[in-house]
This record gives sequence, structure tokens and C-alpha cells, in this order.
Amino acid sequence: MNSVEIIKIIKTDRLELRLKEFSLDLARQMHNCIQVSLAELKPYLEWSYKINTLEEVIEYLVSLKSQTGLEDMISYGIFLEDKYIGQITLKCKDFTAKKYELTYWISTDHAGRGYMTEAVRSLEKVAFEDYRINKIEVMADSGNIASNRVIQKLGYTLEGVLREDKFSQHYKTYRDVNTYGKLAKEY
Repeated sequence: MNSVEIIKIIKTDRLELRLKEFSLDLARQMHNCIQVSLAELKPYLEWSYKINTLEEVIEYLVSLKSQTGLEDMISYGIFLEDKYIGQITLKCKDFTAKKYELTYWISTDHAGRGYMTEAVRSLEKVAFEDYRINKIEVMADSGNIASNRVIQKLGYTLEGVLREDKFSQHYKTYRDVNTYGKLAKEY
């Protein structure tokens, strides 16, 4: 898997997934998306408490440069007509087993239009066909209906529920996490 070239742009019918490379414009767009979406992000994504200022977004984007690769993670910005609307990432969980965790979020302004399903489907295709990944896992808060629905629509198998697996700053309680998976042979 070391000799696999990372694809920089993945095109779908309506979107472009672009390997994130730092620019001040991208940082501003990402910061704006996060600010608009905080009410929807905070209940389920703990990082939304840590990346709030433009400076924090810049730090995050700069850190991605050193982590890009199949051994670490591959993070794509989701763009609609050249406008940043969200993010989708494959994080290496076990390089030898070719197992990756898929994470994603989309701005509130663009939710409910099928963009995330389209983005996941296109990254999944590249992951299985080009990167030769064996398994993709998704961890979704059991209360995050939209996130669970995206994965269910794409045929991921619910492999289990991790009871009270994470503490939510938003809800001030422990939350159950649904664990989904899809194997290359199921793709």
C-alpha cells in the first residue's frame, strides 16, 4: 500500500473532494462553515469545542500537511461550485489490516440535500478501488439521525453499539455509539 498515489481531487456529479492544502481562503471558508454549524456539530463532534477561532482552523489545516498519507489519514474538503461546505476523512486504524475510520461533517446550510451521501460514496469508491482498503468503519452517535442515515443508505452493516462509549460535553452525559462497517468484498 505504500506505493499508492494519493488522489488529490475526486469529482462527483455535483461536488469536488479536494485534498486539503492550506490557504488563508480555505481557512476562512472552513471557519465560516464551522461557525454556521456549531449548533449541529457540538452535540456529536467533540472537536467542535476545540476548533472555533480562525487561528485554530489555520493550526488544524497546517497540521494536516504532515499527516496526509495512508499510514495516517487522508482528509478532503468537500466543495460545491468552488465553495467549501464540509469535510470527509479516512483515518488509519490498522495499516497492516487496511482498516480505516471514515469521519465526515457538512455545513448546516448544505445538509439534507444528499451531498454527504454523494461524498461518502465517491470516497468509498476510491478507498476500495484505488487505495485497496479492506475495511471502512464509521462511528456515529446513536442520536445523530442524519449521520446514521447516510451510512445506512450506503449499505454499511451495523456491527454493534458501544454503550456509553463517549462523554458528550453538550449533553453532559455518556452517549452510545453505533459502529458500522463495510468490507471491500461487500463494496
